[in-house]
Amino acid sequence: MLPNPDENHKRWVELTHQAGLLEMSLPSSFQPIHFRDPDLDSGKIFPETWYLDNYHVAAAAYIELTKILLASFNSRRPKFGSG
Repeated sequence: MLPNPDENHKRWVELTHQAGLLEMSLPSSFQPIHFRDPDLDSGKIFPETWYLDNYHVAAAAYIELTKILLASFNSRRPKFGSG
């Protein structure tokens, strides 16, 4: 039996909402203590972000990975490629 596309999208919306709530509920200690935008003129093409501890870095990485996965599995987003 094939999954219902409407139920899949409903679940995706629920997961996206939960991910947003999780990110907003993190204590202030999870905020970066330093951030520098990329400076292309000096050859620094990546932003620089400093966190207080390693587990803050892990949390930030997991949150960004969650955003990437949720974006890629959005069933309402147009698909690229042949077919």
